[in-house]
Amino acid sequence: MSTTTLPALKKATEVALPVELIGKAREYAGKSRARRTLLEYAKHWKKFQRWCRANGRDPLPASVETLGGFMTWLASGQDKGRPLSTASINVAVSAIKFRHKSKGTVLNTDNPALQAIWGGIRRDIALTRTTRRVRPLTSKHLRDILEMLRPEIPREARDAAVLAVAFAAALRRSEVVGLDW
Repeated sequence: MSTTTLPALKKATEVALPVELIGKAREYAGKSRARRTLLEYAKHWKKFQRWCRANGRDPLPASVETLGGFMTWLASGQDKGRPLSTASINVAVSAIKFRHKSKGTVLNTDNPALQAIWGGIRRDIALTRTTRRVRPLTSKHLRDILEMLRPEIPREARDAAVLAVAFAAALRRSEVVGLDW
């Protein structure tokens, strides 16, 4: 799944490493990114390649102008009919940067022109899109929820305990799921 390869940087005077060690190193290199991350990167890379073909651009190595145009295309909603979030655009840029790096080419995303485009996209999104505001769960709300749960029913007693621990420890959902009882 990974496109990571190990460079052959052995000097002429060095002895070759054992095959098992090279194999294990390749295995570790393949585990440097989560499977889901690699799947997302592959999806965004294919989208970038399609966009490049449609616009007569080279995807690898991509120019600053090409990447800036692609970011603008994503931010303006021409991809799915609705503008993407900054997080989604960031994943797409990371995928493109990852592909360049894995192929031994450098994509300078710190270029001032790209940074200006990225800054404008973030600013535009911040000014024009509304963020869903959710009222926080207060201790009074939690007490009301806990009073509704019946401790004689094991599932509800468990739910009450998890809610109380999560609230008291200020845990995120992912941290609650990761608790090992």
